[in-house]
Amino acid sequence: MDSDLQEYLEQEFADFEKGHFHGERFWRVPLYTLRGTLLYTFFDEFSGLFPDHPSEHQDVFYLLQSPSGVYSILFRCAHFEHVGSEDLPALARFIDSVAATLTSSRSGDIELLDGNIEKLHIRFYFPHEHVVTLLQSHATRTPA
Repeated sequence: MDSDLQEYLEQEFADFEKGHFHGERFWRVPLYTLRGTLLYTFFDEFSGLFPDHPSEHQDVFYLLQSPSGVYSILFRCAHFEHVGSEDLPALARFIDSVAATLTSSRSGDIELLDGNIEKLHIRFYFPHEHVVTLLQSHATRTPA
């Protein structure tokens, strides 16, 4: 990745984080840092189902820790155009598949699906400890 793209993405991530994470500790984990892991396998599946613009550099997992210490994972796709009713069953199956493997709650919530700004945010609750460790070890931005 060239330095201009890296600088642009860093600013995009920072702007998003300032607007969304208040009182939560978070770790930023861009998809490219997860090559060769189970989480990257999920990204490959996601890209196959929704091929219009997923990017291992722009898309990111965030590991979030609430003030009470509870973890969740936010998957953020920065350019998502598959918002029609014909796409929703595949998106629901994808979320269920990921949640069943990564979490003890076995569920995930769509926090944002917006065709106008072309963004998708999916939140997964109560990740398994090995997933928390994996995300923490691959983070490019860690809590202060």
